[in-house]
Amino acid sequence: GSLSGHLACVAAVSWPEEEALLSGGWDHSVRRWDVSSGLPTASYHGSKAVLSLAAHPASPHLVAFGCSDRALRLWDTRGRNTAMVTSNQSAEEGGADALAVTTHGSHGNWVTCVAWCPGNAHQLATASHDGCVKLWDVRTQVPLGSLKGHTD
Repeated sequence: GSLSGHLACVAAVSWPEEEALLSGGWDHSVRRWDVSSGLPTASYHGSKAVLSLAAHPASPHLVAFGCSDRALRLWDTRGRNTAMVTSNQSAEEGGADALAVTTHGSHGNWVTCVAWCPGNAHQLATASHDGCVKLWDVRTQVPLGSLKGHTD
C-alpha cells in the first residue's frame, strides 16, 4: 500500500522500526507513520522543505533532519522537545516541536543527507550542496570537523 498525506514531493524516508516509517518533504513536514494502518502517528510542520532525515539508531523516536534553509533540526516524535540541544530560532522559524542545531558553522547550502554515528549516540554527519560533509556533536551544537572536496 501507499502512505498518503504529504502535500508535495517526498524527499526523504527512513524505516527505523518494523511498524514505523518516517517521511519528509517539500511540504515542510516530517511524518511518522504506522505501517500497518497507513496512518500518521506524529507530524512536524516547519517553514522550509525537508530534504533528508534519519532516525536515531537506539532511540528511533528522535529524528534528525536537514532542510532547505541550511539548518539541521532534531525532533522527538513523542511530542516532547529533547534537552540534547537548544534552539536559536523562534518557533515560527524552526517549528514548535523541533530544535535547531545552531547555525553557527552550519552549511552554506541545503542539507541533503543526515546520518547518525553507529558508535556514538550524540554524533551525526550532514552533507550539503555546498560540497561539504560536517560531523556534529548534538550536545555541544558545534561541528567536530568538516570533510571538504566534493565538487558535484
